Amino acid sequence: MSGAFVVVAGTCGCGGTATLPSPAAAPGEPLSFAFRSLDDKPADSDSYRGKPLVVSFFATGDLSSQAQTNFLVAMAAHDAGRVGYLMVAMEPPAQRELIDLYRQSLKVTFAVAIADERTLAGESKFGLVASLPTVVVLDANGKVAIRVEGRVVPAKELREVLRGLK
Repeated sequence: MSGAFVVVAGTCGCGGTATLPSPAAAPGEPLSFAFRSLDDKPADSDSYRGKPLVVSFFATGDLSSQAQTNFLVAMAAHDAGRVGYLMVAMEPPAQRELIDLYRQSLKVTFAVAIADERTLAGESKFGLVASLPTVVVLDANGKVAIRVEGRVVPAKELREVLRGLK
């Protein structure tokens, strides 16, 4: 995948590289989204309002996505509902069985969804997902706090971002 986005070094205060939200998301506007999860867990913006949300866009065959998933699974186990987690597979619906096996084998306990056509085309409120993994952290109001594309975001970095939102 390719696309244009603005890179801002150190935006997250954690020394990493972050990107500004794409034009699909108006600055300061809460994101509205609804995905169908594989396991009937909530996967829409309304279900997460009131707490920060970490959204990870991934692919089952991508090793970096697997590493990101492992960090998120460990974090979710310690957050006891204080932070929401959602993974969105950037794969066609025909891969549902493979995505579900991925979810089970990596012991993901939170919602895993398959991207809809608009998201795959870069036309959703999340904008173009140009590389994987892509992690978007939303604040309790659903506004983008940080977006990191094309690299694994370690738990320590995510924790720093989340601490800044409380």
